[in-house]
Amino acid sequence: MNINIEDLHLIINKLEQEALNNKKKLIKLDAALGDGDLGITMVKAFSAAKNYMESYEEQDIGKALKNIGFEIANEAAATMGTIIASAFIKAGKSAACEKKLDYKDILDLTELAIEGIKERGNAELGDKTILDCLIPAYESFKQAYEKNKNLQEGLNEALIAAEKGVEKTTDMVSSHGRAHYYGEESKGKKDPGAVAALIFLKSINEYIQQK
Repeated sequence: MNINIEDLHLIINKLEQEALNNKKKLIKLDAALGDGDLGITMVKAFSAAKNYMESYEEQDIGKALKNIGFEIANEAAATMGTIIASAFIKAGKSAACEKKLDYKDILDLTELAIEGIKERGNAELGDKTILDCLIPAYESFKQAYEKNKNLQEGLNEALIAAEKGVEKTTDMVSSHGRAHYYGEESKGKKDPGAVAALIFLKSINEYIQQK
């Protein structure tokens, strides 16, 4: 199975809808550990991405991803918006001129997106951030690829790993962003960024499974 520019367009539409559907939930989660703007930031981010894709008429997926990143950076300048923008930009640059993506391409882009987040956020696995969702998902996704499983199987396994990763953040102490001011009090709560990532991964998986 391959992903083309039309698929990207439809996926972005789904992500915006998920951001809208989960806006209040993310605000509530973020308010417990931060300033409560996560839901608003996610709506701004994926609305900007959707608006860009509505006028994008080329087939170059890499260019689209990169420019989506720039749009998100401009329209959703809060911490999480900047982090997501970095992921899109880093992945997009490596996919320049690509008109379709297969499992290996998506795997490589995922790795680069995570690198972009690490560079921007200066965080690692175990720091109670979005990475505690994305890194386990990527590692599981990679293992599935190495076992010659198809894209749908790989995404299903990645989602299971992502869910487990998010659950683990409950027992972690926040060390980044506003949440780190809570120290030990941040234990007992899931990381909002990790939860947001899981919501969007579920949406992408749903699209792929139905394709």
